[in-house]
Amino acid sequence: MKTIVLACGGAGIKTAIRLNEMLASNPAQRQILERDVYYIAADTDIHALQMFDSFIKRQSELNGRQPYYRCLSLADNYDKLSELTRKREMHKVKDKNGNPIQGKERLQEHWWYRNDIPFEAPNVMPLKMGSSRCAPAAYLLTWDMLKQVEKIVQDILHEMHIRRDDAGDYGLMDNIQLIAIAGLAGGTGRGCWNLLALKIKEYFHSHECALKSLGVFFDVTAYPNVIAEIPGCAYQLKVNTLTGFSELSCWTRPGQNENVGFMYRLPDLEKPENACRDVLMTGIDPNGCYNVNALVPVNRALIICGDNSAAVRLYKDHHYHEMAASGICAMLSSSELASRLSNRIAPFQSFGTVTFEVENAKIGAYLEKLACQLIAQFLMGEAGMRFPARWRISSGRFPCG
Repeated sequence: MKTIVLACGGAGIKTAIRLNEMLASNPAQRQILERDVYYIAADTDIHALQMFDSFIKRQSELNGRQPYYRCLSLADNYDKLSELTRKREMHKVKDKNGNPIQGKERLQEHWWYRNDIPFEAPNVMPLKMGSSRCAPAAYLLTWDMLKQVEKIVQDILHEMHIRRDDAGDYGLMDNIQLIAIAGLAGGTGRGCWNLLALKIKEYFHSHECALKSLGVFFDVTAYPNVIAEIPGCAYQLKVNTLTGFSELSCWTRPGQNENVGFMYRLPDLEKPENACRDVLMTGIDPNGCYNVNALVPVNRALIICGDNSAAVRLYKDHHYHEMAASGICAMLSSSELASRLSNRIAPFQSFGTVTFEVENAKIGAYLEKLACQLIAQFLMGEAGMRFPARWRISSGRFPCG
């Protein structure tokens, strides 16, 4: 199974790095990493993309197997969102001849306007340092980059031909899957994942390639340390998560009823009046030319969230990233024993829980590493660490067992 891992925003990139580390550390899985895994890392934060690039290269130098990956800098060279809106002339009402701008009503269907002035997120700057939990800013930047995404997908297909044909695999376009990873509570991942996933699936579908897709998302409860460090951001994180759930429900609902038809077209920012230049066209048309199950961002969605009970709790967002990476690694590795839906009737439309059975040794290794990290942080007196009562030091002795 060939897999395109779409890592969106900080949460997606950190999870992809950990996933690559797990695959590279196991000699039996390195062939999977080199032949079957292809990464697309997308972020507004240039430093996050540089971190991803350096980690993949360093891990490749250690094990001699390098996966194919591409980095997509969504912010490009913009410091402010207004630079993009002015460049695309989204603020203009009339052309140089005094005639109304054609296609502006199409832009207003997909972007916020007030008195013919587009929303420009003036407090989010510089964009190349991140979208500051402003999902709309990342959405517009991604919208403008969709043509480049198509070129990246073409490059991935070309690389698949090279890597798979050398191994005598002639069923190149069979059994390809897309795994999109993003945080719903943040800004960049929340704002870009859906457009990127849609564009990738649209391209594959136009070439008669079946591309199944899975979304792995982190909700607001996966960021306890962020909320503790920046209490004022809790409201933003919760709103982003709730709107993210709403968006997911809209995309997943049509899959339950194939008789429901819809069209979703995104105009070109440069020529919005020209429907032939639309950068995105998905859904199911009245003539049934588009398959609704093939052209939605994700066919299944998995939500990674924290447990509010006192018995089990993770204290850092990177622990959730590692947990998600472990699950994806189990899906991709040959050591996977079985995967199944643990509840056939999803509690929230198509959202459900997926259980992956993996070798006990791998689970033990993960828990051992996590325990070592927690103990080290405790002994070093890291500020803000909270432990269950049974872990606390009593009478000067560290609890055992």
